[in-house]
Amino acid sequence: MTVAAVIQARMGSSRLPGKVLRTLASKPILWHIINRLRPCVTIDRIAIATTMNAADERLEEFARAEGVELVRGPEDNVLARFALAADALDADIILRVTGDAPLIDPKVADTIILALQNNNADYATYAPEGVAIDEGFSPLSRRALDRLCTEAGDDPVAREHVTAYFKTHPNFIKTVTLVPPPERVFQARISVDTPADLAFLEAIYRELGAAPGDADVEDIVVLLRRHPELLEINRHVHQKAANEPTLSVLIRCDGSTALGIGHVVRCLALADTLRDQHGAAVRFAVAAGGFAGLLEQTTYLIDQIPVSANEDVWLKTQVTEKQPDVLVVDVRTDLNRSALDGLRRKGTVVAVIDDPSERRLAASFAFYPPVPQVFSMN
Repeated sequence: MTVAAVIQARMGSSRLPGKVLRTLASKPILWHIINRLRPCVTIDRIAIATTMNAADERLEEFARAEGVELVRGPEDNVLARFALAADALDADIILRVTGDAPLIDPKVADTIILALQNNNADYATYAPEGVAIDEGFSPLSRRALDRLCTEAGDDPVAREHVTAYFKTHPNFIKTVTLVPPPERVFQARISVDTPADLAFLEAIYRELGAAPGDADVEDIVVLLRRHPELLEINRHVHQKAANEPTLSVLIRCDGSTALGIGHVVRCLALADTLRDQHGAAVRFAVAAGGFAGLLEQTTYLIDQIPVSANEDVWLKTQVTEKQPDVLVVDVRTDLNRSALDGLRRKGTVVAVIDDPSERRLAASFAFYPPVPQVFSMN
């Protein structure tokens, strides 16, 4: 019987692009996951399941360097990637591992895999959900995966989150549940979705003085019980539900020597709030030289308007390609009202910030500071 750990990973994470190769304690997050899986006595093979996107060529290079297998599949269907990986690895049991779980515990992974095998079950998990600190990995049988593909292949939760489907359909397959031991009963965000999550885990490594990959989860629980103030680092980050859609936001803003950086700074504050507290995927559209360097110091994706481009046409193209749910505009350029009006009519929510021009009349929402002159506008 072949047991394969399959790590779902891609460079195009919506909230923290490239997160799987961002460093934690001087090593990439994927390195942590792979090296914490290697001691598992139940696991025969380790593979990364990524997409056909060109950006994920870097993961192919990384897998080769780490000596693990890599399988590529459709970007918009995680379930299909797992099916491809199961076929390629000839796996009877698949340990699904998310690419944002750098604290996976090999002892716990072995325990739940053995529980699945010993009970001839199709899925194993801790119960009740959310009590144990462990997150980001769960085993399922090949027959469960095959049935999921056949009978629920079009379900959005199954396609994106695979085993989360079992939680909303508990009678779909045979499940074995384990009660976590007291030393692992603790609630904390130990996955990486935002810069705050990464800062939290860096703080844990510093406090423990642990070498890369060696932070013990039970030691982490002891640390957090003694120093609960560490939890404040990422407590504000919204944990998205499996069936919760991701809000996509494109922010068009600029700064200049004459204008200053206020527009950019407030849009960054807005972006951080949308990402951390509402789970939004945010990217920026800025003019070349419009303080793009300030944005490049952040983790957001940035599209720069070519110097010779027509802003109206370029922005329309960006919205057509990126398909944001919301377009936020905070500029003092010649961007036409008609351009925003056309985008709004096609279904994009358009919001302008502190805009005195006629663009405000084309917006779905217009936001202003509470100053008297605002009330004289019409």
